[in-house]
Amino acid sequence: MKYAKTEQVKNPTGRRGEDAGIDLFVPDNWNDGKPYKLYVGEQVNIPSAIKFDIPEGYELQIENKSGVSTKKGVTRGATICDHSYRGVVHVNLHKGVIGKEDFIDDMDGNPIPQAEITTGRRDKLGYFYTIITPGEKIAQAILYKISDEPIEEIALEEYDKVETVRGAGAFGSTGTK
Repeated sequence: MKYAKTEQVKNPTGRRGEDAGIDLFVPDNWNDGKPYKLYVGEQVNIPSAIKFDIPEGYELQIENKSGVSTKKGVTRGATICDHSYRGVVHVNLHKGVIGKEDFIDDMDGNPIPQAEITTGRRDKLGYFYTIITPGEKIAQAILYKISDEPIEEIALEEYDKVETVRGAGAFGSTGTK
């Protein structure tokens, strides 16, 4: 897949062997080139500085990097880029949980790694955050083939004629073990 860069950013990497994803990086001048504090409960939209030429019949989705998600406690939000989209791909990150590499500021504004904080001190210090740094790997893009199956409304009675083992069961209906 072809791409163009709109500003200084590391080239997307990946697609080695059986890798599914293409790694994306934070542009060098994002946030004026300074680290960004993303607090629990917040989200940020990072323009990747990459425009992908998505082949016809495909879509590009921005997905989590497992290491980034577990260490920083971030997950991706809005993700789908259609073939017709010609703009910069954005990485929408949500900070929903405390990550293994999070920080919290002490009373003087100095960062303390969360690993050094005892449970009793957390409430007194403030909110946990992760640091997003220009140049770091942040997400991965995966190219998916899309179906050209047309969408068609049918009567509910016709729909209900088809039975499956699962049926309408949802939210854990197939068990947890």
